[in-house]
Amino acid sequence: MARQKPYFHISSLKEYRENDPNRFKSRRMDKPAPILIANAEEWEAGQILDYRRQNNRHEFLVHWKGYERADDSWEPIENLYHSLELIQEYWEANHPAEPTPQITSHYIKASWEPMEVSSTPCTAND
Repeated sequence: MARQKPYFHISSLKEYRENDPNRFKSRRMDKPAPILIANAEEWEAGQILDYRRQNNRHEFLVHWKGYERADDSWEPIENLYHSLELIQEYWEANHPAEPTPQITSHYIKASWEPMEVSSTPCTAND
């Protein structure tokens, strides 16, 4: 049997056509655009589905508003700063005896600024 060649004839190509929403109503090809918050793109969380601790960090399974279930993702609590109400609702319904996880300061990215360096040499005190 001969090896398959890494090329194909142009007759096997088809013209690209946009999804026709009137003909295929069950197809959802368009996804919501991100929201700009403080010059950063963010997407709206629709529902918190589950919780886990991964590498000693709180992570939540998030269903994104306007997206399919296949697009659900595990997100650390630091990425869900604008969805703390959803986390609170999920936690009260599923873990009422435990305290709600909070964003801790050592996970928040700090802005880095260079330190001023002195131009005078150091002298060792004996």
